[in-house]
Amino acid sequence: MARGHTRFGNSWCGEFSSPRPINDEERLVEARKAQHSDGDEVDIFFIDSQDTAAPLEVDVVGSFCGSTNFENVEKGKGSAGRLRTVWLDDRNRFSAVQGSGETREYENPLTPTGLLGALTEKRFNHEKLCDAARRLIYISDMSPDCIHALAATASSLHARALRSAIFSHLEFRTSIGVEIPSSGYLKFELELNLPFFILRKSPPPEKTTHDTVKTKPDRGWTDLSFLGLDACDSKIRSSEPDEVWCLQEAQITCVVTGTDDWRWTAYGFVDSEADGVLEELSAQDMRFDQIAGQHIHSLDANLPIWTPRDYWIKVLELRIIQVTAEYKNMTHKFKARSDQYMKVHPFSLSSRLATSQDRMTEMKEAFDWTFQMMDVLTKPLDVLSAELEAWRAFYSEDGDGDVEYFYDDPDAPATTQAIKASTLRSRSIRNIKAQFHKLREYHIELVALREKCKGYTEALKLSLSLGQKDAADKTEFTSIFTVNILYPVALAAAVFSMQQAVIPFPQTPRAFGITVIFFIFLVVVAQFLVIRARPWQRIIITWLLDRNVREEANGIMPDARVRKVEEVVKGGVQERVTDEESATTPEMSRGKTRTWKSWVTRSSTKRTLVGG
Repeated sequence: MARGHTRFGNSWCGEFSSPRPINDEERLVEARKAQHSDGDEVDIFFIDSQDTAAPLEVDVVGSFCGSTNFENVEKGKGSAGRLRTVWLDDRNRFSAVQGSGETREYENPLTPTGLLGALTEKRFNHEKLCDAARRLIYISDMSPDCIHALAATASSLHARALRSAIFSHLEFRTSIGVEIPSSGYLKFELELNLPFFILRKSPPPEKTTHDTVKTKPDRGWTDLSFLGLDACDSKIRSSEPDEVWCLQEAQITCVVTGTDDWRWTAYGFVDSEADGVLEELSAQDMRFDQIAGQHIHSLDANLPIWTPRDYWIKVLELRIIQVTAEYKNMTHKFKARSDQYMKVHPFSLSSRLATSQDRMTEMKEAFDWTFQMMDVLTKPLDVLSAELEAWRAFYSEDGDGDVEYFYDDPDAPATTQAIKASTLRSRSIRNIKAQFHKLREYHIELVALREKCKGYTEALKLSLSLGQKDAADKTEFTSIFTVNILYPVALAAAVFSMQQAVIPFPQTPRAFGITVIFFIFLVVVAQFLVIRARPWQRIIITWLLDRNVREEANGIMPDARVRKVEEVVKGGVQERVTDEESATTPEMSRGKTRTWKSWVTRSSTKRTLVGG
């Protein structure tokens, strides 16, 4: 469908373009407690919902939060009052359509306790502070303490979006989309979840137990020491002796939810592996929008983007550039190292190795290396495939993708500000599309690398099989030489070691040679007879089996005398061969032509029901 045509699919609601009278002060947890709900803030926030996904969310979040409690966050105990992982920006647009607007001052970065204190204050109509119509909450390394603070202060209107954001962030999930619920109060949810992988040097993570209080989400960490990546770039040297090459999982989450273009909240949850430790940033760095990230084109927090669509699409643009750069680095290093390894370790039998054992050892090491490489590629390929699929659904060419929400209604008033905003959004969308095109290319390269590794393993299998055959051939030659040559010589030597009195011929070199030849002849004859006897053995065995089958088919019973009463149970009926029947047995034995079937037919049996 051409842009600008009237459509009945995804479109931004006109009601969002102007302030709407709402009551956004009700907090979900407080409202539920007033209805006598039991449990702490996190339990109430996730359990007391009508969302069908709530049970799964409860399991995931409950496991993550563990034994932490809201009281520690209130009192600032432990990590809740120590770790500064939160950046908060509250501004009021009503006093200025452009510019920085009014802002609430915070000593960023905040602790979870500081976040709780800031969010506990009234958002609108505060006696001393300006309205927090546009609220940005950035959390580096989501912790149970931060979840407690968010759950206790979340409004009823936006609780669903916050639950989904926390759950998706903890679960390393992918999503790019817009949701405008068809029922209830009209609101919007713009959701972005970008999991990715960072290839770098870092110390191994500390081992934790089930009882350890968590301070960040559980992310995968894969040791890549086996790759030998230093061989690809001799300029890179570890600054710490315990640092190793690794593949680190990281997640970027940005969810924007609100009731109109004037009142909305953006939640940004990012792992410190992606952005660095927030507390280590300078005061100058705190002037930048942390949700958008610290990049060359970072957003100045004092030059805010006021509308939610413009803000979310800009964050997506900046963050996807970051993700693409990480995939580019990973793909390049994986390809370079794999090509180098396969070149140094060709799958053919290497003549430069002195022994067959050396060749076998080299190929087994290559097997191990290749399988580890293929295992490392599995999850990045799965995650990248999910991201490409999410973008394909978002940017559908059929005109029903969520990207349609970012194009203005052609019937809406075309003001200068609206045209400028639409132009910037279109530019961002084009840049995002270009980044996903690069990601698709990296995906293709990684798939090709995996297939190359598969082909390498198949070649290794063939080479290993040929090596084993070569070793078997050599073993067979050695066995033949030993049996045909060495054994006869050894036997002849044993004979000539006897006393001359027991040997009927003189112990001369000529006699020794004749004896050796004689024993060689005997060995050859024995081998010949054994080989020739194999078909005869099969023929004799087959004839005997056929004879037994024919006798059974003719009903011939072997000569035997029934010496005891036999109990036969068939179909619930017990058949007993009586003494009278036993007396007839000799006749049956003498008459070889009498069949078992005819004998049983003439025999009288005494039948009684089992258990009767």
